[in-house]
Amino acid sequence: MHAEKLEKERIASERAEDRDASVASSPSAYNGPLYTYSSGDLDEKTGPINVTWYDGDFTAQNVKQDMLDDGWGSIYVPSFSSYVGYETSNGDVEKSEDKHIKEEAGLVPGEQWHGRLYNIPDDYYGGHEVVGAAHRDPADHGIAPGDEQWRFDDARDKFVDTWEGLGYSSSSESVGNGDDFSSSDGDLEVIY
Repeated sequence: MHAEKLEKERIASERAEDRDASVASSPSAYNGPLYTYSSGDLDEKTGPINVTWYDGDFTAQNVKQDMLDDGWGSIYVPSFSSYVGYETSNGDVEKSEDKHIKEEAGLVPGEQWHGRLYNIPDDYYGGHEVVGAAHRDPADHGIAPGDEQWRFDDARDKFVDTWEGLGYSSSSESVGNGDDFSSSDGDLEVIY
């Protein structure tokens, strides 16, 4: 949590230096969780947060349902939990995902587009209500040795394409959380 707080402070400082005139209807700057972790101890990063739903009474449940209604769904069920951490006025919170959303991808059984969805307190995070960690699971889900490409950017774009197809807008924001992941550019897509 301390490391993420320092990263967010650095990003906020860079934003202040690069601030352009903003459109009043555009989403507020993101300051929520940056990564998913393998445990509630928040000690091993597993992926970047790369999509968020903003100011539309979104919940992880209705995000999942809208995507299921749009044709998402998968017979591939197994998924390990990943965790995010965020701060509130009552202290730090560590939690596992609220929902998973998946869609089959590829010819090899087990390959799938996958997003872990987390509800966050929008009043504390400037209107950002749900955050997601979108990626593409390889068939072995990273169990076999080797450097798996989780295709974070491709998965984020697939999520955005789905939501733009549903009539929503999106905007991109650099949050600088891609350095540890070869298939991530550190950008976050905001759906509103």
